[in-house]
Amino acid sequence: MEENLGIIHASGDDSARSVGQRNILQMAEWLAKFGYTTPEILCQVIGVKGSSQKRIVKRLVEGHWARLVPCPSAVDGYCEKTRVKDKEGKVKTVTSAPMLLVPTGKSRTLFSIKYGVEAARAMGTSSAERIFHDLSVQRIAIDVMERANAEWIEYVDVWPGVLHRIAFPTQVASHESPPAKYYDAVVIFSGGSRKYRLGLEVELSRKDKNYGLHDAFEKIGSDVKFKHIDAVHYYCATQEMAALYDRDLKAWPGLFVGFNEETEQPRYQNNLLDRVSFFGKPEIFMMRFH
Repeated sequence: MEENLGIIHASGDDSARSVGQRNILQMAEWLAKFGYTTPEILCQVIGVKGSSQKRIVKRLVEGHWARLVPCPSAVDGYCEKTRVKDKEGKVKTVTSAPMLLVPTGKSRTLFSIKYGVEAARAMGTSSAERIFHDLSVQRIAIDVMERANAEWIEYVDVWPGVLHRIAFPTQVASHESPPAKYYDAVVIFSGGSRKYRLGLEVELSRKDKNYGLHDAFEKIGSDVKFKHIDAVHYYCATQEMAALYDRDLKAWPGLFVGFNEETEQPRYQNNLLDRVSFFGKPEIFMMRFH
């Protein structure tokens, strides 16, 4: 049986009904984790073609697992198509404004019972930029998970950064301090007793290196030092931004590690040069309407 994306796909011995129910539960869990999504993303989550979007919406809504809401600013989402007759009796196709799927109380309750933490707030923003960012995080997470091919990996899952910090307290219990940074998402690669945690950061606009960016490097450096995270990928809106971030990381002095005994000057260590990578993936940021 193949496992991927935190989802168990069908084998020849599975009944269509059990596979369908399992997929419903996995999509409900994804919704509860992220607070909102699109049918297109859910198709990727359960490994079916994009042409299944209408069927997925129908099953989730009729099963009271999700509901459709208008997408603020119509920045992204699912466009429902219906055929209607005009006054002259001619059949026309009418396309709705973009809509998003949000979890119902049923999905959120199931998630909370399973993991012992409160689900993400359903549609907790009306900012077009925030929605665009959050959906990009989901798409990139799926892309990263699908590329996992190391032989030791048996299972891959993803959590929004805030929920990951809450849901896995044992990962910070042995340390003096909790993780310093909230990542956009954390992808967890598991195999046997081994885990590898990859933080994902999506950048739509450039941070100033003297303020937000170097502060972020400081927090990531701390998380790497205390083994809260193994590596971080930045996905930038352009290749130029990715190149600038890479240059800024190399210019970052590093974490404070003490004073030089002879000169009494502060000493720093950049422990991120082989832990943080920058990618420009403009195709991920394309607005998608269906």
